[in-house]
Amino acid sequence: VVRADELEEINKQIADLSKALEMSKSAAAGVAKSLKPLQDQIDSIQKRIDNLAASIKSEENKIVKLEASITKRELELNDKYVVLASHIRKFYIRKSFDNPLLIFLSSSSASDLTKEFGYRMAEQREDKKVIVLVAGAINDLEADKKLAKETKERSAVERKGLEGAQANLDKQAAPLRKVIKEAEVYQGDVSGKIAALSARQQAILAAKSGNFTTSVGD
Repeated sequence: VVRADELEEINKQIADLSKALEMSKSAAAGVAKSLKPLQDQIDSIQKRIDNLAASIKSEENKIVKLEASITKRELELNDKYVVLASHIRKFYIRKSFDNPLLIFLSSSSASDLTKEFGYRMAEQREDKKVIVLVAGAINDLEADKKLAKETKERSAVERKGLEGAQANLDKQAAPLRKVIKEAEVYQGDVSGKIAALSARQQAILAAKSGNFTTSVGD
């Protein structure tokens, strides 16, 4: 038996639920609008983090090669340090004992004097050359060590800063996301109820239509 008041009650419930559904959607849209700028900033920071990660990866590959080069050069310089120390010692010994007057007095001829001066000058030039080359290699090595260290530290600081900013924005966005999620759950529940009531409404209308047809036929 179909009761008229049941259909009326269903119609009222559908109307109330539909109104509540629209209000929820409107409120959720407002929250989503508030969330969008935050989400845009979060996405932008994430993109920067991704780009930084790619840059860090590239830099790390360079640093790995640089550190391998540093290790190799350090081993090579271990031997050069010995050579350097030897040349520095000889250089300063010669500087201390090279007395032009003594060289002049000890030379038996102008030719011997010229040869002796030439020999000693050549030795000094060679010592200076070795000292400059090894000192330059040491300076280059130390500069590359500093570069590798600073690159690692700079990348770590920049990444930490970006991740901190992202975490702060995520914290601000979390309540808004929660509201939107809860609204979606609520809207799904209300839509389900409306669908069930609409099905019942259609069944009642179909039953009434059947009764009307039967009455007319009779």
